[in-house]
Amino acid sequence: MSTSDYSKTPTITTYDNRHLAVRTLEWCRHPDTPQTTEIRPTYCQYDARGFLSQSADPRLAAAGLNNFTCDYDLGGQSAAYLQR
Repeated sequence: MSTSDYSKTPTITTYDNRHLAVRTLEWCRHPDTPQTTEIRPTYCQYDARGFLSQSADPRLAAAGLNNFTCDYDLGGQSAAYLQR
């Protein structure tokens, strides 16, 4: 794989007002089709205390599904965890 496969493939992260990453866009290029770039989004959702509650990686974001869901107790410990 040549280094040109990685050129012009930026990563952009969007932060909310608490400086928590809510969306990351990554441009990727497959070695078989170097002229085509694909955008791969990752979405994160946080609760009111700033704990990560849901996350969707590029595989499931297109389908509108979350691959990570977590609830926390009052002490901030993970109380329930669901992963697809």
